[in-house]
Amino acid sequence: MNSIETIYYNPNEYASFPSLAFNPLDNSLYCIFRIAHTRTYYTHIDTRSKAIIMKRHIDDDGNWTKVNELTHNKSSGIQDASILIYNGIFYITYFIWRNTVPTKPFTKERRFVELDGVYLWTTDDPSKSFSHSDVILYRSSMATSEPIVPYGSHLLIPAYELYNNKDRSILYDITTDEIFTVIGQSDELEFQEPSTCRWYNLLISMLRVPSKTGSKLYVVYAEGAEPYYTGLDGVSPNLITLSNNDLLCTFCRRINNPSIRASFSKDSGLTWGNEIILAQNAGGWDVGYPSTVQLPDGSFITAYYWYTKEDRIRQIECIRWNRDY
Repeated sequence: MNSIETIYYNPNEYASFPSLAFNPLDNSLYCIFRIAHTRTYYTHIDTRSKAIIMKRHIDDDGNWTKVNELTHNKSSGIQDASILIYNGIFYITYFIWRNTVPTKPFTKERRFVELDGVYLWTTDDPSKSFSHSDVILYRSSMATSEPIVPYGSHLLIPAYELYNNKDRSILYDITTDEIFTVIGQSDELEFQEPSTCRWYNLLISMLRVPSKTGSKLYVVYAEGAEPYYTGLDGVSPNLITLSNNDLLCTFCRRINNPSIRASFSKDSGLTWGNEIILAQNAGGWDVGYPSTVQLPDGSFITAYYWYTKEDRIRQIECIRWNRDY
């Protein structure tokens, strides 16, 4: 166990932002991620980007096969795709930008792009031919990188959006096409990249809060509680509920030896255990966005994007590991 494998590598492409899902109907894993053709432009505003879906059986280590390639249209690149498999249906979300890539790199992305919103594709077969006419647009101000969360009769998108000149995090209900609840909003702090899971009848979210010393991770209960600092520092949190009802957060530390990390909570997110380093010694800060699933045997698979000092091509990797890692 604790083995690392490559999900996708192409020396002519920039692969990033993976999302994993487990299909119990055939014991298979699906991974969706974004590819772009260059890192010359900022990764979020390359209008040529698309999403790739890969698949493998849980016992077929390393043998990932391509299922589909999703392209929105010629002027809008797919960003931060995510995948949920629920009752045999695949829910695939992504967001896009409204205008084109600038002619040269700039330091402020928001000066040149505006969000076009979050799109959803539902299908019973992710290998079917895909067209942007098959998707539904939800709320033009939202961005998301985490999968939909089923909650009773609701299907909730963890998302963030600009509100009063600050990023706030919300849960957006696609069954009613309106905000279900605001999970992070402040006049002082910005709440980004929410990841939400169901714990019994509660919704618990992990949020990224940028700071001058690096991003910090806050946890919040959706029922109106204030977010509070977990003691974990990093970006792109991925929060899941385990079979024993513990919580697991995987995240990326992008400063001081960039690494992929994990931490468990036994008390619904009130306190967090020692950080486990799953991958380290990256080629630089531009790595991360882990996504984790728990397999039937209790082990975990965590996917992330990565590169080394020796090979600067961004690729999608995954590691299979146990709690005693």
